Amino acid sequence: MPKVDFSKVEESSGGGGFQQLPEGAYIMRIERIEPHEDRGYIFVEWDVASGEWADWARGSNFPPRDVISWKNDAALSMAKHKLHILADDNPGFNAEKAFNDDDWRAFEGKVFGAVVRKRLYTKRDGTDGEGIEIGTWKRVSEVKAGDWKPMRPRDSRDYKAQAAMPVEQPKPGATDVYDEDIPF
Repeated sequence: MPKVDFSKVEESSGGGGFQQLPEGAYIMRIERIEPHEDRGYIFVEWDVASGEWADWARGSNFPPRDVISWKNDAALSMAKHKLHILADDNPGFNAEKAFNDDDWRAFEGKVFGAVVRKRLYTKRDGTDGEGIEIGTWKRVSEVKAGDWKPMRPRDSRDYKAQAAMPVEQPKPGATDVYDEDIPF
């Protein structure tokens, strides 16, 4: 175990002033592809490429990602849509060829447009969480022209999990801290 002199370390609450990306349309840049070929998809790590929120996720321990999947016909149809947008927005880039050749590094630095929406979900502890995700891919020209509509949040909360959460009971004597009336 390393020996650390914590008197020389500035304390942080972990928040670090990180702001959530507001819902809206942005021009994105692919930072990295994480292939899971055995599972039929790739993760596309992205960041905002330009504008006020450019490089919003830089340095994040949990970079935002989207998925390109080929698990079934519906997924393949969406994959084709995303690959065509990448080809249109990045002249000279043959996205289908790079995809079929498993040339994942060729995707890095490529741009595309996207509409970001809220995502409501259930955390592992059963409580509600909120984040953002790409709701749909658009061409950069569509984003620049304002040719997009805000999207409703995706709600994937599991109300069964929340209902099954045990209600924490106070420990005996924990509520008997004061023997007198509280003055407020």
